[in-house]
Amino acid sequence: MICLDTNAVIAAINQRKPRVRRRLEQALVDRVIIGIPAVVLYEIWYGIRKRSAPERPSDPTIFLSPHKRAGGARS
Repeated sequence: MICLDTNAVIAAINQRKPRVRRRLEQALVDRVIIGIPAVVLYEIWYGIRKRSAPERPSDPTIFLSPHKRAGGARS
């Protein structure tokens, strides 16, 4: 299991640190469970709502696409 903090989620969303994104993508391929604590989701949601760039995605789990999100069962 991997439990992400706010910095790791932001790095994956913004793709500023490709290594973080690659590691998460590989973990998904390897079917590793990835946890995002509720407080992290709230911090990401709050940051998205606060910023002034409405053209960017508003779903904090968008970086997990096309994989299941929000605790959905894996196929």
